[in-house]
Amino acid sequence: MLNKIKSFAFSSKDAKEVTINSFWSVIGTVISKGLAFLGWVVVANFLGKELNGEIGIVRSTINLFLIFVGSGLGLTATRYISKYKNETRTKTANIVSLTLLTTLIFGLFISLLFYFFSSSLAKTLNAVGLTETLKLGAFLLFFGGLNGSLKGCLEGFQLFKAAAIINIIFSVALFFGLYFGAKFNSVESTFTGFLLATILHFILQSILLWFELKRRAIKLTVRLKEEIPVLSKFTIPAILSGAMVVPFKWLAEALLVNQPEGYIEMGLFAAIILFQTLLYMIANTLNAPLITLMAKKGENLKIDKISLILPWAIGVFGALPFICFPELFGLIFGDEYLKDANFFSTYLIVLLFTIVMLYKQGIARIMVLNDLMWFSFLSNLIWGLSLTGSFFLLKDSGAVGLAWAYLIAYTINVIIVIPLYLKRKIIPRFLVFSPYAISLWIGVLGLAFICFYFEMNLFIKAAVALISSFIFVFLFYKLFNFSKNA
Repeated sequence: MLNKIKSFAFSSKDAKEVTINSFWSVIGTVISKGLAFLGWVVVANFLGKELNGEIGIVRSTINLFLIFVGSGLGLTATRYISKYKNETRTKTANIVSLTLLTTLIFGLFISLLFYFFSSSLAKTLNAVGLTETLKLGAFLLFFGGLNGSLKGCLEGFQLFKAAAIINIIFSVALFFGLYFGAKFNSVESTFTGFLLATILHFILQSILLWFELKRRAIKLTVRLKEEIPVLSKFTIPAILSGAMVVPFKWLAEALLVNQPEGYIEMGLFAAIILFQTLLYMIANTLNAPLITLMAKKGENLKIDKISLILPWAIGVFGALPFICFPELFGLIFGDEYLKDANFFSTYLIVLLFTIVMLYKQGIARIMVLNDLMWFSFLSNLIWGLSLTGSFFLLKDSGAVGLAWAYLIAYTINVIIVIPLYLKRKIIPRFLVFSPYAISLWIGVLGLAFICFYFEMNLFIKAAVALISSFIFVFLFYKLFNFSKNA
């Protein structure tokens, strides 16, 4: 078995490249995101549900503005630097310069707006006491945007090993920053620790990029007129695509915190969503290595299958133990969260929509490679409208209502958008209609139904988890080897 895996992983230069890059990407992400996850767990336990709700909405508010600063530009850097870095030095220099200069200008402008309107934002969030924390968030927004673009540049140059080391250093600093910040039992001190770690991350990434540019004799420039079309063709739709996700999420959470005991409900939801974030980040480790390889090699069925199926598999196998053993959550977060009346329903629904979200991740990667970001914008707009519309009707149900709104939004999005993907041949039909794909969805829903409606002792739960694992391994194996034209 090990020999088969080794022969597959190193069967060609392309396979070896994606294996090595993915290895370092996974190492860096698993350690860094694992430590970050533990840091936020510590925060949730130290501060309790209500203050953790404030933490959650401040992070969400920062992310709302961050989407306009660094994410689309970072994706642009990864996409185009990986394509041109070995072909033309001038083109590469222009892309790096365009990415960093645009991020700096937009980041400064939006961060200043965020700072000066922080009091108005705090009133909107029904928490005037968060004004100073939101002002601190303006600095997080600025450095976070720069870090997103720097990360995109480093991934475009395929500096996965060095970037992994930097991410680990950052995550260690973040863990201790969050730990000591939360020890003061305040939201503001927690974000101070977050900010210090973020500034360290910026310094380390800047140094690494400077050395790489020097090694390649690449000089930055402000003569970028010929690269402006890249912004309209790729960057702007990428930003707008993200803008159809984060603002709608923020609006739903703002509705939640304005309900009676809204921050307590937000605290529960923010704690549970950490598991989703962790799974998403683990799956996202494959994003940059696959984008850089697929950008160079074009259509390749084996690599396309990996890109489409692997994130879905990570979602299923990552969620499986938590579906079967919800007690694991209690071991991490404690009784204050586990004994909440809405806990198990919210928890299970979050795990289900996480699997759907990761199912769509591979599709999103193909859209990036084919410059279909305007199509992605439409998909995310449908999702966002479905989320806010659903939660407006369910807002009185608190955290569980928000979880249901997410699941409904993803379901509506899949029902409407997948037929369009198939018609335009963005995704292969086997990913939707093969008996193995259908069986996987039936298996996930069946497992969730059994664990929710039937009380089982530990031995039976372990047996169900083990049997389910074998079934899912078999189905994913068959799906990967399914004929393209079947």
